[in-house]
Amino acid sequence: MSISIASTTTAPTASTNTSVDTIKNNEPLAVRVMRLSKPALYQNIPVYGEDESSSSVAAFLTGQSHDIAIGSDNSVFSHLLVLPYSFGNVFLGEIFSAIVALHNQSDQILRDVILKTDIQTASQRITLSSGDQNDLNKIELAPDQSISRVLQHEVKELGNHSLVCTVTCIDQNGEKCNLKKVFKLPVGKPIDLKTRFISGATHDEYYIVADIQNQTPSILNMTTVALEPSTAYTAINLSNLHHENSENSLCESWRFIRPNEITTYMFYLKARKDASFDEIHSTTTLGKLDIVWMSGFGERGRLQTNQLPK
Repeated sequence: MSISIASTTTAPTASTNTSVDTIKNNEPLAVRVMRLSKPALYQNIPVYGEDESSSSVAAFLTGQSHDIAIGSDNSVFSHLLVLPYSFGNVFLGEIFSAIVALHNQSDQILRDVILKTDIQTASQRITLSSGDQNDLNKIELAPDQSISRVLQHEVKELGNHSLVCTVTCIDQNGEKCNLKKVFKLPVGKPIDLKTRFISGATHDEYYIVADIQNQTPSILNMTTVALEPSTAYTAINLSNLHHENSENSLCESWRFIRPNEITTYMFYLKARKDASFDEIHSTTTLGKLDIVWMSGFGERGRLQTNQLPK
């Protein structure tokens, strides 16, 4: 499924006297960018309750969750396929995939055509490549001929991003043509994270509480929320203690978070037994959180925090 991305270049309106032939003469090449989006399964969190025969309330709640949209009693996904109808949102930590198409809309052969694609963020400019060595070669495009390139970019910054497509070529008169198109990609926060610190019974013990709120329009399946402790400490995920010996570990350890819902994780940190007194007190950080989730058709997202200070 491909969905077009609008360019920042202003197109002529109906009241403009510019003809199609004039447009072709001014811009022999047309650049189109389409986002590659997968279809999604309809999502609905099932209700987990007691055995239906043991409680009328449990029977009612469980019965409400078994509608035609639910493909499995223990799965958030149904058997119904939902196709995207818009460009959608770009979120931090996700992989943005797009196809860039270049079309010769003139009536002449264009030589030495080179397409360069970059992602411009607030802090850096990143050159994107499809991984094909032929992308670096100059090509020739006959009238109405097109080429395309599939690009992927891991989004690591918030704020406005720009996909910059720069094209150079030589026309039949030997003149060099230059074309630049900029496509805006606003990047949002998929989750809102708030952390709290609680001192333990001794000076070398800490509790870290992490509240994660889903800020996307779809359900997130939190596959991993882990604390990577600093070298002077060891960490225990208190949220997973009752899952270790559970027969339904997959269903219970994955947390499904609806849009705007908040789920809480707690970690216990204690100084390593072999850590010296000086090492413990010279360490100014406790560790960092590693958060991994999946959404839709298993699209993976990942965020890591900075080191959490004491």
